[in-house]
Amino acid sequence: MDESARNDSGYVYVLEVKDINLPVCKIGMTTRTPYERCAEINNSSTGDFIWSVAHYIAVDNCKKLESLVHSKLAPLRQKSVSFLT
Repeated sequence: MDESARNDSGYVYVLEVKDINLPVCKIGMTTRTPYERCAEINNSSTGDFIWSVAHYIAVDNCKKLESLVHSKLAPLRQKSVSFLT
């Protein structure tokens, strides 16, 4: 494995809103564990939601996979949070 591949190894994760059935999720990547990243997001958020790890996958190039997932799901992306008001 070359140096750039080692730097891109990590996880692509899907977070869901904990304890509330909402049709929203967060998709992201991390080179740490998805649980560490989720805790970081929860600690730095405005407190609107508490997130939990729903799914994750370990991959050799997490940046590339995360980008691909976001591009494929772009038509489904919520542009605003108007459903909350």
